[in-house]
Amino acid sequence: MPGRVLSARGGPIAGPYDPTDRFTYWPVRVARGGDMLAPPMPHAAVQFIDGRDLAQWVICMAEHKKTGVYNVTGPEEPLTFDQFLHACQETIGNDVTLSWASPAFLAEQHVKPWRDLPLWVPEEVQGMLQIDMTKSTADGLTFRPLSETINDTLTWAQHRPDTYVWQAGLTPEREARILAQWRRAERSNSIPLV
Repeated sequence: MPGRVLSARGGPIAGPYDPTDRFTYWPVRVARGGDMLAPPMPHAAVQFIDGRDLAQWVICMAEHKKTGVYNVTGPEEPLTFDQFLHACQETIGNDVTLSWASPAFLAEQHVKPWRDLPLWVPEEVQGMLQIDMTKSTADGLTFRPLSETINDTLTWAQHRPDTYVWQAGLTPEREARILAQWRRAERSNSIPLV
């Protein structure tokens, strides 16, 4: 319905109250500290948008009766997975030792992209996290600091019940087993490390 509908195609949504845990997993995991399993390709792009920024922009667009198709994701500047995890470390003030496992090793361990290591997608579909949002920013899309999204998400997640069942990410026990296997693989070179 050209000229009659606003179609806001949001990227992965981050921030407090996101039920998917795709973003939430990472600040919570960094806060736990220690050795941490990280996905392959530290320089791969990662995209998400704070749900509050998305909501604010949609309301503004509706108030101005704007129509059309928009890609609505963030952050404002390109962000790599490595930069994202280091932003989590800096914001939270907790050091972790990142183990950037290889795709071959993760496949051997049955670690699923997107679900077990959220926001990570295989190289062949990296384009889904490299969306151009120039049209949205030209029409007023703004972004709060990444540190605010990280901090607010962590604070919210820490107040969930102990019985909460995570929707994405690795349990501490499974991650520890995989990291132990990764260290053995690195020592023996029995699994391709790239």
